[in-house]
Amino acid sequence: MNGEFRDINSSTDRNHADEIDLSLLDYLQTLSVEERFERHEQALALVRALRAAGQEYYGYDPRHPYEQARISY
Repeated sequence: MNGEFRDINSSTDRNHADEIDLSLLDYLQTLSVEERFERHEQALALVRALRAAGQEYYGYDPRHPYEQARISY
């Protein structure tokens, strides 16, 4: 184990990559509702920042390339 999480680079862990890491689930169960909500909010902020960066880089939302193509004609 590497800190709280498994080292996914080891061959043993790669062989079991499709299995659920129960230690992570156990850890998440120790968090309060407020702590889990805060983690969710942090993850959501990251997703939104990455999405905005993608839109800035590509000039449109890459999830909807056909909408951009219709607008630019």
